[in-house]
Amino acid sequence: MPAPPRPGGGNRGALLGGLIAGIVMIALIAGVLIYVANGDDSPPKPKADAVQLVSDTFDPATDRVKLWDADAEPGSGGSDSYTTTGQWLYDKTLVAGEKTLVGYDLKTGQRLWAVNPPSSGLTPCTMSTELTKGGVGAVLYTSDSSPSTTSACDWVQAVDAATGEEKWHAELKVRENSRTSASLLVNEDQVVAMTNNVITAYDIDTGAEKWSGDAGQSCYRYGKGEGKTLILVDSCPYNREPQNQVLSVDSTNGRILWKTKIDDSAFLRAAVLSANPPVVQINPGTAASRGYIVSFDENGTPRGQIKQEQSYGTLLEGDTFPAQYLIKDRTLVTTIYKQSFNPYKGGTVIAFDLISGAERWHSDIGTDKPIRLVDIAGESVIAIQSGQISTDQVQLLSYGLSAGTVTPGGKFPDQGSNSFQNCTVRMYGGLLVSVVRYTSEYVPWVALYAPSG
Repeated sequence: MPAPPRPGGGNRGALLGGLIAGIVMIALIAGVLIYVANGDDSPPKPKADAVQLVSDTFDPATDRVKLWDADAEPGSGGSDSYTTTGQWLYDKTLVAGEKTLVGYDLKTGQRLWAVNPPSSGLTPCTMSTELTKGGVGAVLYTSDSSPSTTSACDWVQAVDAATGEEKWHAELKVRENSRTSASLLVNEDQVVAMTNNVITAYDIDTGAEKWSGDAGQSCYRYGKGEGKTLILVDSCPYNREPQNQVLSVDSTNGRILWKTKIDDSAFLRAAVLSANPPVVQINPGTAASRGYIVSFDENGTPRGQIKQEQSYGTLLEGDTFPAQYLIKDRTLVTTIYKQSFNPYKGGTVIAFDLISGAERWHSDIGTDKPIRLVDIAGESVIAIQSGQISTDQVQLLSYGLSAGTVTPGGKFPDQGSNSFQNCTVRMYGGLLVSVVRYTSEYVPWVALYAPSG
């Protein structure tokens, strides 16, 4: 016979099992409550893959997700210093230019290929801003063994942006000690190289030279193009009247469409900010207070001047980094800093009317949140706002083009405060591509961001 149970003792195994089950149930309920309260802490996912997002509309209100990033090419760090030269996006390939041009798979960031220069020892000077519909772009190279801002760009190469293969190359005419700003125009018919005070046009398919124009001895000619129009600064300060003028040139044949005299000065500094509409920044002397920005109508008649010296600070000279000039129709948007270019000393985002030269609106940046302008999308100016310390979160801002009303936008993943201040940033549909300017100082050097979904 089984022994009778002890008085008051019961079945201890069953009691212990029930107690454990109760504790587990409480823990599960608590876990569910915590999950519901805090939400899923898994990292956000992109709205779609990168290839799909190229055809999307950019939404500044949405948080960003980093799809991938890539380090600088081997040999770019340490004592070597390479300035990045541009970026292209064609089909499923993102191309970024550094000590060479590298193609990345847009979806995965995998390195696909690197462009072989036309000759050994060449370093890229600059890339064309645009590609043809078939994905052909152009690159200028320098043969200088120690490239600098005074190195002449003496080679041009046409490249297939989908494969990295060369279509053709040509050696450029170079006048000794003649380096000026270098730029390229690419359209469906031709490549136009503007460098070393010589303008040379080539057939886009064959590389055959179509026409060439030299500024002449002791003269300077440089600028930029869009579509089939070139806007050039033409300066002969010692042996011609007028000394300085702005030219509009038909890129198909080199014919001058109009020319307009500007300030007579042997010390002229000028930069073409835009070819369409024609906008030129002119400084006739060594003092910034004398400088101004001016646009021209279809006949070359100058419009209202935008003074370089403003009450908020001084407009940066030129159209190269870190200066930022965004132009749409009759509005120019830029940033002004109180102490040269120092994003930690406060500044202002400001818009001007190109026809009258008058200010349209301005918005103070503040002293701790520097701004990097990106592009104009529709009727909004897109900008990225960083911080001073690594804990500050970077976010998008949108300024209304007509009145400057600012709207805070989506945030980026946590990262250092200078993430975009030393970068060139471009929008492609719903994507943002960031390329660091000096690859010896910062890695990763190229990164792709998408809206979260």
